[in-house]
Amino acid sequence: MNEKIEKMVKELLEHLSVPAPSIKVEGDQGSWNISIQSQDDRPMVGRDGERFDSFSHLVKRMLVKDIGEDARVTVDVNGRLARNVEALKTKAAIIAERARSFRHDIEMEPMSSYDRMIIHTALEGMPNIKTESVGSGRDRHLVVKYVEESPVKEEEF
Repeated sequence: MNEKIEKMVKELLEHLSVPAPSIKVEGDQGSWNISIQSQDDRPMVGRDGERFDSFSHLVKRMLVKDIGEDARVTVDVNGRLARNVEALKTKAAIIAERARSFRHDIEMEPMSSYDRMIIHTALEGMPNIKTESVGSGRDRHLVVKYVEESPVKEEEF
């Protein structure tokens, strides 16, 4: 199956005129990681990354249509996904610290469900911090909430 996915992605990249891409597909059982390396990633990513989500979505939809079942697919172009995840984790930590310092809830900008999941996971278990997704559609965003920790009461025997 990995070879089939690699061929499909290679054909898509040829249509986008991506010069000499290197494609690596890993995974099985409905979960694949597709890593693409290319000297020119603009057709897949755009100038400021505005095309990256659309390109990833297109690859995922093509794969799902081809194999006939829902699959978990991660697409990374020149390490962009890993950099985005790290940037989101850093941003989440800064906002959580700000919420804790000011003892105030902070609303983040609207973002994709994947980005919200990264932030929820990054802040999970952080003292005095709770995350909540609010809104709907393109306006769905996270609120990083400051919560007072209740003092632990000792049980009397």
